[in-house]
Formats: sequence, C-alpha cells, structure tokens
Amino acid sequence: MLALQIDAALALGCERIVCLAESASPEIAELQRQAENAGARFNAITAHRSLSGMVSANDEVLVLAPGLLVDGNWLVDRFSQRPGLAVLPIEIGLEHGFERIDRDRAWGGALLVRGDAVEALTALPPDGDAVAGLLRIALQRGVRAIPVPESSLDDGRWSLVRSANHARRLEALWLGRHVPSPGFSAPGEVGGYAAARFLSGKSRSQIWSVALGMIAILLAVGGGVAGWSGRIAGGLLALVASAAVGSIAYHFHRFLRAGQAGGLTRAFPAIRNSILDIALVALSLGTREGEEWHGVYVALVLVAAMRLSEEAAAPVWVRPLSDRALVLLLALIATLLGFPVVGMAIIALLLLFLRLVKPFIRS
Repeated sequence: MLALQIDAALALGCERIVCLAESASPEIAELQRQAENAGARFNAITAHRSLSGMVSANDEVLVLAPGLLVDGNWLVDRFSQRPGLAVLPIEIGLEHGFERIDRDRAWGGALLVRGDAVEALTALPPDGDAVAGLLRIALQRGVRAIPVPESSLDDGRWSLVRSANHARRLEALWLGRHVPSPGFSAPGEVGGYAAARFLSGKSRSQIWSVALGMIAILLAVGGGVAGWSGRIAGGLLALVASAAVGSIAYHFHRFLRAGQAGGLTRAFPAIRNSILDIALVALSLGTREGEEWHGVYVALVLVAAMRLSEEAAAPVWVRPLSDRALVLLLALIATLLGFPVVGMAIIALLLLFLRLVKPFIRS
C-alpha cells in the first residue's frame, strides 16, 4: 500500500516523500529507491518535529492515512489545484473504517494543506500523532471538503485496509483493474505475468525491468546468430528463452507502472515482437542448402502470419498463435523432430488459414 501511495503522491507532483516509521527496514529502503528513481527526495522520520526543517511555509503538504489504498487519478484530478480534505458521509465512512471528523462526515484519508500548517505541529508532544494534528489544523482552517465518490469504495479503488485478508482482496481487485492477466489470447504471456507479479512483490526497482529487457535482447541476438551459423535448435531455444524473459520484463514494467499512463508500456510488446521476428528471419538463413532459400521464405511468411493474427480484426481463436513464445516453442519441437523448415511452414499455413477463414457475419 505504501508503494501505491508513493506512486499517487509522485503523480500529484510531490517532490519529497516523508514516511513516518518507527525504525528502518528493508521495506523503507525499497520505498526510498522507488521515490529516488522517480526523481523525488525521500526521508524516513520517527517523530513529527523533524518535519519543520523539511517544509517551508510556501510548500503544500499531502497527507495520506496509513493503510489507505488511494485512487491516483482521482487524487490528481481533485487535489492538483488547491488544498482540500477528502470526506465521506458519516455512515458510509464509519462502515469502511474511516475516522469521524464531525457529526455528518468522516475523513476520507487524504488531505492537502499549506506548508505553514507543519509549524503548528510544534505544539504537539514529541510522540504526538502528526497525521491527526494536521487533520485538526485543516479542519480549524476550514479547508474545502472534497467528497470521495461512493463508487470508489464499492469497487475498491479507494479503501482503508483493515486486515491482511482485506489487503489481499483489495490487491487482487486493484491488479485486475490496472494489470489484467493476459489470459487465453496470449498463453505464452501467462507464465511471464505470474513471474513478474511474484517479482514485483519482492522489489519495485526499475533496474529489474531494464536488466531483464537487456537479457531478452541479448538472447534474441544470440539466437539469430546461432541459427545463422547453422545451430537451428540452439538458436530457437535462445529465442524461446528471449520471449519468456522479455515477457517477464514487460509485465514487471506493467506492475511498476500500474495505474499510470505510459507510452513505453504500450509500445513494449511491438518492440519485443519486432526483435524476435528479425531474429527468426536471421536464424532461418542457417537452413539454406546451396542456393535454396526456402527456409528464409517460410520464416518471412510465418512472421507475416503472426502479425496478421495480432490484428484486432483477427478471429479470437487465432490470436493465441500470434504469441511468439508459443510459436517459437512449436518451431523448436519441429526442429528437434528433424524438419525445421517444414514445421515452420505448417505453422505458418495453419495461422494463415485460421486468420483468413472467418465465420459469416450477417450484416
């Protein structure tokens, strides 16, 4: 939840992240890397009095309640202009675990105040609750109230975590909304998705995505070179590994960027597939016998068939065969059985047949 809160704060334009923590921990260190990789400063403090030296009167301070699952898009939309206080109707707020602030309202867990409010915290005892103090100051100053949509509570986009089971349920809802599983249309991606989800739970460092992406590129280049030199099976094995590692890199990047717009995230599959396609054509050069170029022609047809199968207009049953990992694995099996060119030709013809034969649709 803290990682998602940091993502939301960064999306709002926060330049410094301050985390109230009793002691240093590996989780705090990971959060620091996340903030600093995004260009923000990070401080973990144990007492609120350390805040006064970090915040000037002209700054704005975003306060998020502990355990709050925040809708970053809504936060940016409603809090980007001026200070405000997220509120909920009292009955609904208390039902979902939020704190009462007056007779009719509960605090929605988010607050944006001017930096001079931090100076008022000096009146609190050293072990005082900084979040509660800033909330009280905001209420005294009459900061505008911003109602949290009740629909956000219903679908889990805005929620206060109350238990470990509740956290797991919210995580599943959140990931299903922002990082849906590839499913049937890309069977080779399912393993990469599962591995990336596990990895993202251990680390949120962008280094993993970059490193895995570079490994995938090196495997693709190595596979193409190996095939060109006549080691077709070894080359295809490297391409299968490249597709698998590239899938993990892509989905890991999706998990890191979940809930945020990103052109690179959308472009990644096309770039990865283009690299694999070029490597497959290069590999096919190793199948030449004298002046015979049948293998190269077959590889080009296979690439064209996979690209046709990726189109939105392609029938749903053909889209799984546009998955590079699956197609390359089938080609590897055919090669191990002793007929690499014929195997790729059969796959290509099957793809073209399934792509071009569509059911009659009554207009």
